[in-house]
Amino acid sequence: MKRDEGVIYVVLQHFLRHLHPRARRIQGQLDAGHRITDGDLDHVAQVLEEARLLRPLIERHPEHRELAEGFYALYANIASRALENETSPASAGSGGVAR
Repeated sequence: MKRDEGVIYVVLQHFLRHLHPRARRIQGQLDAGHRITDGDLDHVAQVLEEARLLRPLIERHPEHRELAEGFYALYANIASRALENETSPASAGSGGVAR
């Protein structure tokens, strides 16, 4: 259990210092109608995969479930918005990467 506490601390610090600011930046660009860049798309996919791998840790520590769900929802919302913008004709010239 002590090891879990250390892992949870490191994951939370990484989220607060790196992932959350980047997620907000990406979300702001998507909210402005831009398409997601390839780099940001790779980042979102990687973060969602890492979240999936952390599921057993969260199951052992249900006191962190709400926080984990909020984190996952933020990135799931980004993925959904990116798909929305990708299929929207209005975003065709919005500076993102065309696929």
